Amino acid sequence: MLSGKYRYTHIFGLCLVWQRTAARDSYDFIVVGGGASGLTLATRLSEEPNFSILVLEAGDDHINDTKTQCPGIFASMYGDHEYDWDYRNVPQPYLNNRTHANIAGKGLGGGSAVNFMWWTHPSRKDIDNWGALGNANWSWVEVQPYLKKSEAYLPPASTEAIQDMQTQYVEPDLHGTCGPIVNSFPTSYGPFTEAWAETFERLGLHPSGDPRGGEALGGFTNPFNINPQTKERSYPATEYHLHAADRPNLKVFTGAFVTKILIEESQAVGTAASPRAVGVEYVKSNFTHTAQASAEVILSAGSMQSSKLLELSGVGDCGLLSSFGIECLVNNTNVGDNFQNHLMLPLGWAVVPSVTTTDDFASTEAFNAALEEYTLSRSGPFTNVNGSSALLSLEQIGGSYNEIEPSPVQPRYEAQHKLLLDGLNSTKTSAVQQIFISGGISPWYYNDSTKVFAGPGDGGNYFTIIGIVSHPFSRGSVHIQSADPSQQARLDPRYLSHPVDRQIERQLAFHMRDLVQNPPVSGLLEGKGTVFQPGYLDGGVLGEDDVDAFVAEKMLIAYHHSGNNAMLPRDSGGVVDPRLRVYGVEGLRIVDASVFPMLPQGTITSIVIAVAERAADFVKEEHWHAPE
Repeated sequence: MLSGKYRYTHIFGLCLVWQRTAARDSYDFIVVGGGASGLTLATRLSEEPNFSILVLEAGDDHINDTKTQCPGIFASMYGDHEYDWDYRNVPQPYLNNRTHANIAGKGLGGGSAVNFMWWTHPSRKDIDNWGALGNANWSWVEVQPYLKKSEAYLPPASTEAIQDMQTQYVEPDLHGTCGPIVNSFPTSYGPFTEAWAETFERLGLHPSGDPRGGEALGGFTNPFNINPQTKERSYPATEYHLHAADRPNLKVFTGAFVTKILIEESQAVGTAASPRAVGVEYVKSNFTHTAQASAEVILSAGSMQSSKLLELSGVGDCGLLSSFGIECLVNNTNVGDNFQNHLMLPLGWAVVPSVTTTDDFASTEAFNAALEEYTLSRSGPFTNVNGSSALLSLEQIGGSYNEIEPSPVQPRYEAQHKLLLDGLNSTKTSAVQQIFISGGISPWYYNDSTKVFAGPGDGGNYFTIIGIVSHPFSRGSVHIQSADPSQQARLDPRYLSHPVDRQIERQLAFHMRDLVQNPPVSGLLEGKGTVFQPGYLDGGVLGEDDVDAFVAEKMLIAYHHSGNNAMLPRDSGGVVDPRLRVYGVEGLRIVDASVFPMLPQGTITSIVIAVAERAADFVKEEHWHAPE
């Protein structure tokens, strides 16, 4: 509490005066972060009328914002600090010592408000691996109901669309149909969408079943989080929160930056009782506020913020905390470690004349015309996202890790690495993901995400494949670098520090190079897939001698930050237990991607929401009491 005094801090580049603290508010549950996890969790908790819930989101409410609504302009939010935290990592030795822009959604919906809208799922092995690491009751069988609970699957609109996009692989029973988040196939699509599925089929890589089942691999047309009726993004801010916003037991504050979890040491005498989280301190409209939680504080602030808040509040490595003058309440050196993320390796080609791509809207005039059409009538090219996926095994891309010494660079992750190596031998979990974008991107702007997806702007039309190693071996960290809550945590992902990652990236680059030289995709590209977008391979060659330099030079960063508050046994690197409760602190839980012990394949929105759905059940089970 501040007794008539003032404090100063810098948040988002502004000098703010923390004015006299307002009166305390009290709730049963305080959810820190209104992203995909936080809104899902809070909405489900508010179904219990006896619970009172406060959600604190540092960003703003963009629900009625065209940038979040309109599928075709999602990239316009990148690098804009109204929508994107725009985190920076420390220089990475295996990426030419570069500091990259790390996109992270800011505002209601978090990452789900700014992402590509691709709707993919973890493999069965991904979730079973979580259980194998010592997390009781975590398996595909136990998580699958929550994946289904969150989704509202819509099939292609016509028989013709099914044939064009080759979605015969879909097994409807695997998909949820009554959940909040809509996932649907494009209602309009271009020649690349049709050619993608057919090319993989001709190569014998059409999926043998529905990837939604957690085992089938291959190249397929991807569903998206787009509502075909409204032509708008479908995400937790609109599909969970909006339907619960008027409940009297739920409050959501935006522009509320949480600076500390309030943790009280046990007052019990002669016992080993743990300290307890009793509330939070936050800044809103230049005032500091304190809110109390009678039941739990739940961190859903995302990987970059959740570890930072733990450490600022006295939970973490005591040596690190004491170096910044922070009292250490719980010594857990695992906090902030085990960080994982996907990397994106793009490669672009020139498109034959007359094929439309997103590059046709690079000029201000064309962009504004398409946006006006969308705004006025919810029609036109911006109603969809053109792209598709492939989930492929190492064998399917012609790869091998036999020549690599499999012992881990970081021995503390040996159990994880063993499971990952087993996965590389599997034909039921992917080693890589490939997605295509109908348009060019510019990876040379790796530190300026306002330009990466804006298109080359050189008057050409391009086609891009982005390759992703599904299960990276490299592990990094997220730690505070001062006691100032407004300073970004130090992000050291240690990208490509493990040799297996580097080897798979090489094989992935070669597979992308060769894939597009197969029909029918090759027929849509200049020189049958041998003419690259300027800036990628200006010498026209990608061979053994230059592939490592290409990987380091062109790599981009995905926004699947995870793992650094891992759900693991404490003596195996854990920060939370299998019910997501923080070790050593009563009344404190973490529900976001930072608890994932191992990063799953594909985009992670589906599993982020599913884990939040399950966490809501955990909380209800532990705190629900029958009315007297």
